[in-house]
Amino acid sequence: MKSLMPKISGFPDRKQRVFLGLVLLLGGIAIAVQEAVAQAPVARKLLALYKSSEGRTEEVNEIANFMQLVLNNLGLVVEYRDAESALPDPHAMQAYRGVVTYFVSGSMRGARRYRRWLSQVVQQDIKVVIFNNFGAYNEINRQPTARDIRETRSLFKQLGVKIPFRFVTESGIQIYFKEPHFFDFERQLSHVPVISDMQSISEQNRVLLKLKINDLENDALILGPWGALVQPDVDYWLDEESGRAQWYLNPFLFFIQALQLEDLPVAELNTLGGKRLAFIHIDGDGFRTISKINRWDLCSRLMQKRVFERYDLPFSASVIAADVDPALFGDAATLQTAREIFALPNVEPASHGYAHPFDWRTGRVAFDSIPGYRFSDSLEIDASMRFIQTMLLPPGKTNRLFFWTGMCNPTESQIRRVESQNWLHINGRAGFLDPKTPSITSFAPPYTQVGSRIRINSRISNEYEFTHHWQTPYETYRNIIKTLEFTGKYGPLTPANIYLHYYIMEFDESWTALKDVLKWSLHQDWAFVYTSDYVQMVQDFLKIRFWQETEDAWRIRNAGALRTVRFRNEPRDVDLNASKHVLGFHHQGEDLLVHLDAAREHRVVLTRQAARRVYLSTFNMRVDSLQLKNGGFDLWVRGYGTFRAELRHVSSNRYFRAVAESMTAPEGLSNARGPAGYFRSDDLGRLRFQMPVYNATRVRISEVPMWVYWKHKLRIAALIVLAFIAFAWYHRKENRTPALFPGGSGRRSKP
Repeated sequence: MKSLMPKISGFPDRKQRVFLGLVLLLGGIAIAVQEAVAQAPVARKLLALYKSSEGRTEEVNEIANFMQLVLNNLGLVVEYRDAESALPDPHAMQAYRGVVTYFVSGSMRGARRYRRWLSQVVQQDIKVVIFNNFGAYNEINRQPTARDIRETRSLFKQLGVKIPFRFVTESGIQIYFKEPHFFDFERQLSHVPVISDMQSISEQNRVLLKLKINDLENDALILGPWGALVQPDVDYWLDEESGRAQWYLNPFLFFIQALQLEDLPVAELNTLGGKRLAFIHIDGDGFRTISKINRWDLCSRLMQKRVFERYDLPFSASVIAADVDPALFGDAATLQTAREIFALPNVEPASHGYAHPFDWRTGRVAFDSIPGYRFSDSLEIDASMRFIQTMLLPPGKTNRLFFWTGMCNPTESQIRRVESQNWLHINGRAGFLDPKTPSITSFAPPYTQVGSRIRINSRISNEYEFTHHWQTPYETYRNIIKTLEFTGKYGPLTPANIYLHYYIMEFDESWTALKDVLKWSLHQDWAFVYTSDYVQMVQDFLKIRFWQETEDAWRIRNAGALRTVRFRNEPRDVDLNASKHVLGFHHQGEDLLVHLDAAREHRVVLTRQAARRVYLSTFNMRVDSLQLKNGGFDLWVRGYGTFRAELRHVSSNRYFRAVAESMTAPEGLSNARGPAGYFRSDDLGRLRFQMPVYNATRVRISEVPMWVYWKHKLRIAALIVLAFIAFAWYHRKENRTPALFPGGSGRRSKP
């Protein structure tokens, strides 16, 4: 029986309801996917592949040797995998921005599996950069089959590239097109020994280098929306005998383009407060060596008296336990010297092992005559750390730093042992400038992957390398200045790391060189930190995450150690009112440096409007927070030495008083209030000031009346005048005047 009720158009029938339900369901799924994408952090990992069949490891391969430093400086975390082993699921690689490969040969174990994996990676819109050789034409120890050729051709077709099957080594290969902005970076590319038949077949690709010989034409470097292909011998020059290398290709520009990094924020490891980061660390070697400077003092004693106590800089100094322990090779003098060094407020303690292993993987040690000694991780790491903590440190100081020894080649388990007790570690690789072939390839990246762990590297070599394994002339250590100048370029390339041993105090020549280096470094505009601060910055670099909320807003999560984020080619300022846990910002060239405080959650909002709040522009120590108060500011600072900073958007032509109050710090520093300083802001509202800071310090800045400022200045002027009068009176009383000419006695002639 049909219903007599009329059909109401506002209420859908069953089919319509089902259809509407499906639409709503699919719409909800689409919204959920969009929200998930929006909530995902920006991809900043790069998967670097090598082949173990070619003798490469995660520690030693071409990407680690020549490219990782550049990639890290561009903000990427490089993770190494063996291409012939299990690889990540291409559908679960959202954290990876790209894949970079460097293979030597064309064959591979599991070549077919790898080709299928790489094809899926390209389909997921993950960038792929292939250097030298594709590496998977065929299975290892087999000839290419028809299937190999078909699958390889299909993969290259995805890239819009004609597969290179023909490689010819010839003289007379002509370079008939070379993109000038990308080439001749450190060395001019004028000759290429190998040509292939690789060619771009897509209009979306961009060819940066074309080669030709007879009728064979070759697109030797191709950029595309998928990444890049780089043919052999066009990326960098390498001297196989010496290992020296120089880039033909501009690696910074190339990787920015190939991996589309223009908008990726860079977690800065080389900069703090708009200045180059710097740290000093001393290995324990030579602690009890008798110095030939005076032939009775220990090198460590001279280091204490002439360096640690004379320079207002933060030092991180280590000892070898067996070298100091009176029960082994030490005596009362070594024990007392170590205790005095570690009691200094500007010295951070560290261990350099128990018996100083030369090789951590074989157990060969320097002090091999210790009775009953057998190499063990627990003795070298745990026991040495406990010895320093219990026998050498004053109350309130903690030892949490370990300097790897010898070859600095710890295993994965040894690194895990250090980290399992929340200790920090450093040493390994580093680098120095070769004046004959100056190159960024001479310098190690900030870290080296060891298995699934990370070893944090020194950044600049020590005097052992600069003196060619501690050989005369010892004053050649002074050449570190040229290395530091070179690595100060490119943004800078590395932190300024002054890395020493106690035995540099053995000879007058080496001590003079060190003195010149320290004097020169004090005139550089650097931000000095303790070595533990730098190590924690590297750890933070590996884990920091960025979320882009809008075109102008970023959310950042870190561990509070890494304090600078670089936005490339960014003319805008920071909206300080909308941002959170941001100290300020500074424009460095075309880049914007954003200063973060010690919090772990930050929000950075960019704006084209001028700043409307007081902020820190530059500073040379770690600033944990900036608090604005009525008529003044409080800064919580950590460091040692003279704190220099510039505040902006301060009321112009006003007068301020600054006081530094040392707070109770982990180093055991007691509360102390230093002398006040008086400063004036300029016409543009910039307030530049400097104050002595001793570890954890609160710097209090308050506005004062003009007369207070000038009263202080007049008092200083009066003291100077009184000092001059006293000086003149003393010489008049003694009936003498200061010598005005070399060799003159200075005594006044009598009538």
